[in-house]
Amino acid sequence: MSRPHVIWAEDDPDDRLLVERALRVGGIAFDLRFVGDGMELLGALREAGGAVDESFRRQVNLVVIDLNMPGMDGRKCLELKSRDPRLRRIPAIVMTTSGRQEDIDICYDLGASSYVRKPRTFDQLVDKLRELSRYWANVSELPVADTGSRAG
Repeated sequence: MSRPHVIWAEDDPDDRLLVERALRVGGIAFDLRFVGDGMELLGALREAGGAVDESFRRQVNLVVIDLNMPGMDGRKCLELKSRDPRLRRIPAIVMTTSGRQEDIDICYDLGASSYVRKPRTFDQLVDKLRELSRYWANVSELPVADTGSRAG
C-alpha cells in the first residue's frame, strides 16, 4: 500500500517538531501536513489552501487530532467531521495528554477511530508512532478520500 496521507491538527510547535523527528528516527512513512486547530483541519479537508494543496487533499486518508487546542478543539472538530458525508469515513486518531475516561468516551461517541495518549518520552513517542504506522499503513484498509467539491 502507498503511505498514508495524514493531516495532523496540533497547535504546539514543539510537539510538531517532536512528531516530525520521531517519524524520521522511526523510519515511518507518513506523508504528513500539520494544521493548528480543528477549524484549519476541516478547512484543509474541504478545500485546498494553506498547508494542504489540492493533490494532497484528495489523497488524505487519515487525520490525527489533538484534543485540547485553542480555537476549535478536537471534540468540536470530531463532531463536525462526523456530520460531513465527505469527511466522516476518514479515520480520526485522537492523540492527547488526557487519560480521563470522560474524554475517551466523548471522542468515541463523536466518531474517533482511535484514542491515544501522548507518550511522556521521545523514545515512547517513536514506539507509539511505529505501532500506529504498522496498524494504519499495513493492517487496516484505509478509505479513498472523498473530499471533492460536492455539496455536503
